[in-house]
Amino acid sequence: MTHGDRKPIVFAGRPKAGSGVFSSGNGKVDAGTVPRTPYPAALVDRLLAVIAGINADLDHDVVLRRICRACVEVAGADAAGFISCDDAQARLVAGVGFPAAIHTITISRDDAELLSLASRPRRLTLTDAHRQLAHRPDLLTALTGLNTVVVTPVFARSQVVGALVVAFAPLGHPLDAEQRTLLDLLAGHGGAAIANAVAFEDAVRRQAHEKAVIDAVADGVATLDGEGRVTSWNRAAAELTGLRPDQVLGHTAPFPVHGPQQPVEHRIDDDRWLEIVATPLEAGRVVVLHDISRQKALDTAKAMFVAAASHELKTPLTVITSYANWLRDHGESAEPTTRKTAYEAIADSADDLYRIVEKVLLTAKTEAGPIDLRPQRLDPDQLVRAAAAPFAFPGGRHELRLEIAPDLPAIWADPQALRTVLGQLLENAVKYSPDGGTIVVLAERARHRHRPDRAMVRFAVSDAGIGLAPAEIAHLFAPFYQGQSRRGIRGGVGLGLSIVRRLVEGHGGECGASGELDRGSQFWVTVAVAEDEQHDLA
Repeated sequence: MTHGDRKPIVFAGRPKAGSGVFSSGNGKVDAGTVPRTPYPAALVDRLLAVIAGINADLDHDVVLRRICRACVEVAGADAAGFISCDDAQARLVAGVGFPAAIHTITISRDDAELLSLASRPRRLTLTDAHRQLAHRPDLLTALTGLNTVVVTPVFARSQVVGALVVAFAPLGHPLDAEQRTLLDLLAGHGGAAIANAVAFEDAVRRQAHEKAVIDAVADGVATLDGEGRVTSWNRAAAELTGLRPDQVLGHTAPFPVHGPQQPVEHRIDDDRWLEIVATPLEAGRVVVLHDISRQKALDTAKAMFVAAASHELKTPLTVITSYANWLRDHGESAEPTTRKTAYEAIADSADDLYRIVEKVLLTAKTEAGPIDLRPQRLDPDQLVRAAAAPFAFPGGRHELRLEIAPDLPAIWADPQALRTVLGQLLENAVKYSPDGGTIVVLAERARHRHRPDRAMVRFAVSDAGIGLAPAEIAHLFAPFYQGQSRRGIRGGVGLGLSIVRRLVEGHGGECGASGELDRGSQFWVTVAVAEDEQHDLA
């Protein structure tokens, strides 16, 4: 193996003296150079075109292929390729004239030739490649018919990023000064082009990364130019507004935009509200769209809750106040039967007040954070019968039927919490089936919908009452939601089902509802089966 005695020319400055400088074809040469026969004008023009082509594209792979083609075309090589080096290895990433098999070959970083190229970045010439690479049969196979190999380092940003490899069929093919200069020229311009391509790819990656980050933001983000026209529109903005980028880019923002620190609430449709905040940029503004639909719905629900709670509280308070005043004025002279009726009315109304206040307090407790549950092994059969007993009214309008699957496994649950859950579902079933009918309480085996490996017991309460509107099913378990008032039945304070949801989820279970208008409804919950090792924890 012989090493060339010339370093690649740095093309940021002037070519070195005596290096075979290209002339324009008029016989003139730069000062200090040895006069030589000038390159033909056609070749000079072709070289200029090649160099322009190399620098005309920022695609890394395209640049490398153009360099290889240029080596074959202007240096008279039989094959040319580009070796890319990284911290682990080197491999041929682009090539012209080499067998396809060479692209699968890698060269370890500890290879002698590669170490020499990296430590002493000078051109390597293998005058008898098949003898000098006898230790690499894989390379010899790929170099069939090619006997002289010249490797010229390629620099980008003052670092060796690879090498130009040109191969010739003749054994010991000599490189004249013009060919060496051509290779140096192509290597220098190739390095500059690669540096540009790498910089461009870095910029593209950064831009793609920034776009991915903005697209991943849950809030909508848009930028506006100085005239208020949309210049960017992320995925969330499209989802929140229902407008695709092609519908808004280049147009005035489809929402009101106020000054800095002046949030604007904007209604998209009946259910969707956005809060819009604009921040000035050097040229234009960035606008953040925040979905406040849930907050607005909650505000509306709270307002409805206050109205409903006022009504619910007013009724028993009116009864208590009326009968208490009557007893104060007439209690001593009233007949015992009348007096008893007054006492019972006061007691019943006080119970109603207690239940309302209990729901409000329980809701506040369950919504504030983790619920304090004390689970134990429970028999589903006994639980259902105990929860249903208070609703089996003798001579009432409703028929209560229990459908309990045999041999149900024990569940792991807080008994008080689960009685509250079933009691609330039964209370709703009675209230929303005013014409009577059958109320069915079901207990059966089930599986968790999202974790099929978890064994559950499913409890369901069905009625034949006013049913459910499809649009309200998704909101039934939300706090303060009171449902639609139909057939003179007024909803409560909208807390019962939200309590059910929180208690059931606290057990790791699920809840849901189904039904049709005037065809009844079914509400269901699931609770996990007790595991064997939980027996001793009760």
